[in-house]
Parts: sequence; structure tokens; C-alpha cells
Amino acid sequence: MDCIIIVDSREYETAEEVVKWIKRLGCSVVPRKLDIGDYVLPNNVGIERKRAMDFISSIVDGRLFEQSKELLSAFDKAYVIVEGDLWRALNRRDVHKHSVLGALSTLVSIGVKVLYTPDEEGTAYVMKSLAEKMGSKGIKALPVKRGETIRDAQIQFLSSLPGIGPKRAEALLRTFGTPLDVLNNLGGNGLEG
Repeated sequence: MDCIIIVDSREYETAEEVVKWIKRLGCSVVPRKLDIGDYVLPNNVGIERKRAMDFISSIVDGRLFEQSKELLSAFDKAYVIVEGDLWRALNRRDVHKHSVLGALSTLVSIGVKVLYTPDEEGTAYVMKSLAEKMGSKGIKALPVKRGETIRDAQIQFLSSLPGIGPKRAEALLRTFGTPLDVLNNLGGNGLEG
């Protein structure tokens, strides 16, 4: 079963290992500017990914609860993935463990599911598993943002293909003009029709 995962375009650039693992595990990746969350899965599931140290920092500065409330309002199901060893990260910060435990219990009590993964591969595997379990309903159509151009959509489409990121997609469009021409030229003899 092929799964599709939408990745926020900023996350696509900064979480290269996660994206690489998602693709290796057989999922299609669609980069897109998201206002809320880092990933969107089928059946309107939103995910915020936090490395362990960032999770702690987001508790301290209040971002965690803001982002969680936004996830809950925008998606039918909301997850926060904590990547890495949270307790080891806590030892490197001057934050009491009760603050972290309190934050975790608050997330659960407001309806956010919290998952822990050891690394980028684990994060990708969890998302693949969730995407497959969410059923075949597919990704809910995301509204086109004001200011988003056809060129942006073309870059997003080409970036979803294995081995093509946003920079390469832009270069291919500059060279060939349209996504169809890119596909025809990358496919050797072109598309059969």
C-alpha cells in the first residue's frame, strides 16, 4: 500500500534524514508550505515533530502549547513526535523534570497523542505506519495559499518524486519549462501514450 505524506517545505529542508527515510520506506513525499504542523497524513492527521532538546525549549517558551492547540483545531487527529532521548536532553537543560512531565500530561489531557522515537528513521517509520493505518481516504485537499503560484505547485509536484528536491525541481523547470517536459526528458524515451 503506497502512502502519501505531506511535509512542510521548511521541514523538508531541515529534516533531510527523516524525508529520506520516509521515501526509503515506500511513501510519497509532497513538500508544501503548511501553516500548522510539520507533516500531514491521510484522514486529516497533523503531526508536529520535535527533537528532544527542541521539545524542552518549546515548553519553556510556550510554543508547544500554542502549536498543539493549533494542531487540534486544524486536524481531526493531532500527534507530537518527540525524537531522541528526552531525559538525557533534560539533563543538559536547567529545567525540572516535573515541568516536562506536566507538559506531557497536559498534551494528553487536551487530546494530543505523544509518540517517542529514537531517531529520524524511527520517526519516518512511525509516520509510515500511521499513514497506512489511517485508511485509504487520502489526504484532505489543502487550500491554496494566497500568493502561491502555479510555479510553486509545479515545484512541489516535482519535489515529491524520488531523488528530486525543491532546488533540483526549480533547475529542471528552468531547463525544460513544464513538469510534463521534465517527465518526458527524465524518462528516457518519454511517456508512452
